[in-house]
Amino acid sequence: MANDDVLPTIQAYLSGQFPAEIALAMLKTRKLTDQYCLASEKALSMLRFTRAYSPKE
Repeated sequence: MANDDVLPTIQAYLSGQFPAEIALAMLKTRKLTDQYCLASEKALSMLRFTRAYSPKE
């Protein structure tokens, strides 16, 4: 999930408006908090599921 400052950049990338290199450059200029960009298959392969939970409503 991305905050309002990041979401437009991600949407533009996903719609093909510009390549990954441009999107990453734009995201690097923003102050990101609690957000991660896993931009390679190697990075994704390092993820490990540990648990799931449902927040109380």
